[in-house]
Parts: sequence; C-alpha cells; structure tokens
Amino acid sequence: MEQLSLSEMIPKEILQEVQDAFARFTGMASLISDANGVPVTKGTNFTHFCMDLTRQSQKGGQMCRECGRKGALEALRTGKPSVYVCHAGLMDYAAPIMFNNRFIGSFTGGQVRIEDVNEDEIRAKAKEYDIDPEEYIDAAKRTNHLDKETIERSAQFLSDIAGILSKLAFQRYHLLEEKRQIERSTKIRTELLKKYSAGLNDDLQQLTEFLIQVADDGVEKDDVKTRTLSEQMADNMFRHASELGDAIDYMDVENEDFALHENIYDVRWLIARRINEQQAIAEMKGDTIRYTVDEDVPKFLAGDPSMVGSIIGKCIENSIRFTQGSDIEVRIHVRKQGYATMLIIEIADYGVGIEPEKLKEIEQYMQNRGKSDYFNDEFETLGFATVGYSVNAMFGTIEIDSKLGEGTTFTITLPQVEG
Repeated sequence: MEQLSLSEMIPKEILQEVQDAFARFTGMASLISDANGVPVTKGTNFTHFCMDLTRQSQKGGQMCRECGRKGALEALRTGKPSVYVCHAGLMDYAAPIMFNNRFIGSFTGGQVRIEDVNEDEIRAKAKEYDIDPEEYIDAAKRTNHLDKETIERSAQFLSDIAGILSKLAFQRYHLLEEKRQIERSTKIRTELLKKYSAGLNDDLQQLTEFLIQVADDGVEKDDVKTRTLSEQMADNMFRHASELGDAIDYMDVENEDFALHENIYDVRWLIARRINEQQAIAEMKGDTIRYTVDEDVPKFLAGDPSMVGSIIGKCIENSIRFTQGSDIEVRIHVRKQGYATMLIIEIADYGVGIEPEKLKEIEQYMQNRGKSDYFNDEFETLGFATVGYSVNAMFGTIEIDSKLGEGTTFTITLPQVEG
C-alpha cells in the first residue's frame, strides 16, 4: 500500500472546519498535524504565548512539533487520549488519526494551564528560546486557567473526533484508489490507441501513394515493386488489426468483459502472419526473426486464434525491445495430454536478459494478472496484462527463463483441441 499523506486522505478544508468547530465548542486551542508533527491546518484559538512567541522561535517551534507527535504516539500506545504538560508548561492533549492501523497524523489541543504561572521557569524558557522574558511572562499569564477534569473531558471528545477522521481517511483512500485506477486504465488505453492510430496513418498515406501510382502508370502482372508494396501493405493491415485487437482486449479486461472466441485456425499461417507484423521493427534494430514448427504440430487447431496470436506477438515485441542485432527464435511444439493438444510456444532471444528481481516480478505478474488486483503501470503499457489474462483464460501456463547478457526465453503452454 502506498504512503499517502493526511491531507491527501482528508482535504485540508475539511480538517480545518472540524478543528475550528472543536475549538469553538471547547474554547481551547486546536491543531491537526501530519505523522511527522508538521501542521496541516492553521491553529485555532492559539494563544499569543504559543503562536506568536513560542512557535516563532526556532527551538520552541521544533519542541512544539515534537510534543504533539509524542502525545499522539502515547495515545496510540495506550488507546486513550493523551493529556500532558508541554515543554513550555501548558496542558495539552492529543489523539492519533489512524489509517489501516497506521499513524498518519494527530489532533492536538489545549494551551491552557491548571496552576499559577511560575515566573522563574517562564523566564528560563524565554532565555532558552531567545524570547523577551517580560513579554513571555505577560503572555503566559493571559493563557486560560482550567481545572484538570474539564481538560480530560475535552480530551475524550477530541479522541472521538479523531476516530471519525480516521474513518473518513479510510473511505477517502478507497475513493482515491478507484479514481487512480480509472486514470491509469484510461492512460494505457489511450497509449494503445495512439500506437494503433499513428501506424495506421502512416500506412494509409503509403496506400494513397500506391493507388496514385497505379492510377497513373497501371500495373503489370510481373511488377515486382507493386507486388512487394501490396504484400507489405497487407502485412501492415494485419498488424493494425492486431494492435486494435490489443486495445480492445485491454478495454475488455478493464470492463471485466474478457472472453474466449474459439474457432478453427491454421497454426502455421497464424505464426507466420504474427512474425511478419514484427519484421519491419526487427529489421530496424538489426534483429532476425526465425521460426520452426515441428512436423507433428497439426495444421489446424481449435482455440482462440486472436488470443494465441496476441500472446506470440507481445512476446516477440518484448524480445525486439531488448535486443540489437540479434536472432529471435520462435519454436512451436505439441504434446498430447488426454483429449487436449498442448501447444507449446517458445520465443527465445539472445539479448541483454532480465535482472533476477525484475524477472520474478514480470513472471508473477503475467501468471497472476486476471487472478489478482495487482496493478503495474509499466507492465500494463508493455502489454503484459493482456498476455496474463489470455494465458489464464485458456488455462495455460507461462514460464520465463532469462540470464543477464545471454537472453530470455518465454515458454507458453496452451491446451488446444486438434481441428
């Protein structure tokens, strides 16, 4: 759980209103501070003695913050409101503001005295804090004089208010988390659609130029350039369909509408098409993509070709991202398991590899996404969310083997049916 400040959990204006109402009701000073003792509100009913003199001194202000923090921690330890004599000789009280059993701030009050002012002690404090002694003594005499019983009743009331603020913090946290998850999902959807749109615009321009050329010059059956452009555009269209499919899959994941769409598909055609989609990017980095399909792999399988293709494409894309001038190998095997044909997809590169800790995070994320609420911006943007959901939806498994400086191998095993 991320560390959130008190003012993120509860807006400052609400804290200030609650504090002001308490101060009006009790006639005492009050202040709300964060977990480090730093005020997040403006002090209410603060005395001249505290606000203008003690807290304005460097050492005095530091001691005030430390007193408030210690008082709240003592209340946390005992489970009761803490009533104590502050460093400057006044009675204060504190109650902790909690979130999920964690101390996130304190509600303090007081600045009253239960005994007559001891001028010698005040004069000594004035010297320590570099304050004019006579002004400090006069200000001390102007503080309210109350009996201890009244102070303790007010402290209990303060504790009740702190408990309400703790509940507000808990509710606010869940609202913030829901809002942030929506923002993160929207951001990633936008990035996926931008990627799709940018590539589509480039290829539509290429298509326009091609059609203009055909209109101007005609097409010869043996025109190699035309055939090459046609094949390239066909591959690009498949790539755009794939990228759009990724974006739609991600939206389905976030909308909890992720489902299998099973059909009969040609394994070899699917793999070849997915590799062709990545060829241009691989060539720009000097990478070569090779693939082999064992002879015993059936020509047709029954499953979700879109999901299978997306998994292959994402893993190849990841390999390209972390390689330069390297071979990327796609190897396809099968094994029988009861009535199922286990499709085994290996995607190996000889790139930089993945650090052990990072490898563990990625593997757990891809294995668990779809089974847990854990969210990681980087992994989502890289497309690992849809890979994890797809593998889990097809009751498959995914393993990653990687060594720094030697490369990475993704092994995906998916139960399919021979078509």
